[in-house]
Parts: sequence; C-alpha cells; structure tokens
Amino acid sequence: MVRRVILREDHAVRWPFKVAADPPTGQEAKPLGVRQDLCALGGAKGIYRQGPTGPGLRHANQDSTDCEEKANIEVQSIRMTPAPGGPPPLSEAEFWRDYDLIRDDVNAAMLSCYTHRTINHIAATDMGVWAKMNRNPEFWQVTAYSLQNALFIVLARILDHDGTLHSVHKVLNATIAHPEFFSKAARRARKLSIPGSGLDPALLDQYDQDTWEPTAQDLRTLKKDLKPYKARFDAIYRPIRDQIAHIILKDPALVADLYSKTQKTDIDAILCFLHSLVKAIWCGFRGMPISVPN
Repeated sequence: MVRRVILREDHAVRWPFKVAADPPTGQEAKPLGVRQDLCALGGAKGIYRQGPTGPGLRHANQDSTDCEEKANIEVQSIRMTPAPGGPPPLSEAEFWRDYDLIRDDVNAAMLSCYTHRTINHIAATDMGVWAKMNRNPEFWQVTAYSLQNALFIVLARILDHDGTLHSVHKVLNATIAHPEFFSKAARRARKLSIPGSGLDPALLDQYDQDTWEPTAQDLRTLKKDLKPYKARFDAIYRPIRDQIAHIILKDPALVADLYSKTQKTDIDAILCFLHSLVKAIWCGFRGMPISVPN
C-alpha cells in the first residue's frame, strides 16, 4: 500500500502521516493562496549560508546602500552607558547583530512553512509527481516531518519570553531602550562617515528634513502589536513544539487533539506579522514610516 501526504486547507499535517491508496482527485487540496511577499521570501530569493554563529538565511538581493550603512555601523559603533537599573550597554553594531539573528530566524521559519506546503500541494494536484514521490515515500515523509518540526521549533525560539534567551522580545526591548539609533542625527552621522561618500552636510540636512523619525511611542507600539500573535502561538502551537521536543503525550488521541486546533491562517498571520515587524525596524532605521499588520 502506497503512502502519501495531503495537507488539508484548515489543518496542519501531523506525524505520523495518514495512509491512502487512491490517487489525488483535485478536490483534496486547494491552491495555497499565500501572499506574494511571503512566497518571495520562501522562494529563490533566499540563499543558505553557514555563518560564524551557525547556519542562517540571508537575502541575496540586499541593495548596496543597505550594505554600506550596515557596514558603517561597525566603524561608528558607540557603546552607550545606561542609567542605573536601565538596560545593559549596547552599541549599534551589537543591536544589528541581534536583529540579524532574529531576521534570519523569521526567514527560516517562512521557508520551512511554505516549502512544506508546496511539497504537499504539488503531491495533491499532480498525479505524475505524486506517483514518483510514492516510489520513495519514507524520504518525503521525513522531509515533511523535518520542515514542519523546524517551523514549530524556530517560531518557539523567536517568541520565547525568557529574558536570558535571544528572541524577538530581546530585540524589541533594545529597540525601545535605544531610540537614539533611529534618530535623524544618527542617520546623518552614519552617512557623513561613509569613506569616500563626499556628501555635502548642507544638502544632507535639507534631505533629512523630509525623513521620518520614530518616537519612543512608535517603537513601543511594535511590542504591543506583537502580544496577540504571541498569545495565539502560546495557546495552540507551543504545546506542539513541546510535544516534538519532549514527547509529553503518548496517547495518539491526545496528540491528535493538539494538532486538531491548528489553522493555516494562524501560521500565516504570525509569519506575516513577524516579517513585517523586522521590516518595520529596518524602515525606522532608514527614516521611513513603520507599519505592521493589525
């Protein structure tokens, strides 16, 4: 008996996969309808790299201006001295290092999610591909299992509230604590310090009159907007992550109950928000208004 994986439109596929002998009919799976920006991040635009701190994902099409500004942070890094009882000292270079770790994790979660869905969608709608995949069903089961587990594990890491761990909360706290990194004065200093830029300070001042500068409240709003997405993940998806990591439940019926509460739209909303969140922080750094989905 051949085995295959069909990802229902309303639920996530769980392990172990169901067994079916009949070929796909076309009504068992619908087009994913994933937003174009999410598809782009989960497609050919992401390249895999091995960095000094471990594997991560970076975008191959980052423009040269961004690279110049980010590289210049290393030159102009100034360590801030906090008030007693305040946040630990942090330089711009350290802030963007932490930001890059979270951005890479968000990209990894999106790639895991939409690669998994694409495999299932193709298997459910193309009989020729489905037949070839069933020549080695265990390979595709392990692939799907690995992608799904990676999604839950990475999302749990991003949204972990433990202050001793690196998470999106740590980056947001640093963002709120250091609004000076997003000021017009800081952007002006970075641009003027780029070797060989030859920028006229007077013209730069005129240009900066039209750039946007976030307030402390703008930055705090980012953390407030994250709360409902974290609450949703903690209620439904963190228990699945814990089950994957520790096998807390052994009764198949209880395990099935965990997965029965999952929704594709939940994961889409969480990923879309996290993607918009890291983009908003970068936009604020560049002097562009920040916005995240409601």
